[in-house]
Amino acid sequence: MAANSPELSVVDSLAQLVATSATWQAWMGSPGNAAAAYARVYQFGIEAPFTRPLAMVAPTNKWRHLLMDARWPRCELYLLFEDTVSAADATNIQAAKQTFANRSGNVIMEMLDKSRDDGGHVLLQDIQPLTGPRRSPREERATLGDYIEEAYRVIVGLDG
Repeated sequence: MAANSPELSVVDSLAQLVATSATWQAWMGSPGNAAAAYARVYQFGIEAPFTRPLAMVAPTNKWRHLLMDARWPRCELYLLFEDTVSAADATNIQAAKQTFANRSGNVIMEMLDKSRDDGGHVLLQDIQPLTGPRRSPREERATLGDYIEEAYRVIVGLDG
């Protein structure tokens, strides 16, 4: 993929928008540090080694361009949040899922606010939950760890 491709630009713009969230920065343990928070937003996939909590942004198979604006095509992206289940939370997974949902929901709300503040951020047209929050399957926990994840479908692009 070309370094200046629209797909790369939009994915990176959404990753930067996630990193501007004060909730995401605090979740990463780096309040007020968007650069450190940005380092935990993976693009196009998650590669080992990785550290949770993390986010991942990637285009879906429904990627599409509108010819009206070559710089900001309208496209559908996938946004994932993932965090480790602590030993204390493993006995009360419902409470862990609720805490996770509150954090991810706050990140989404902050992203929507910043998207509309005309501060040069990518325009979010729609965000819909796809899955979660859900716990990792038992068979994965030995190799991938015990984690909670939540995925979203995000439409970015032109207003209207």
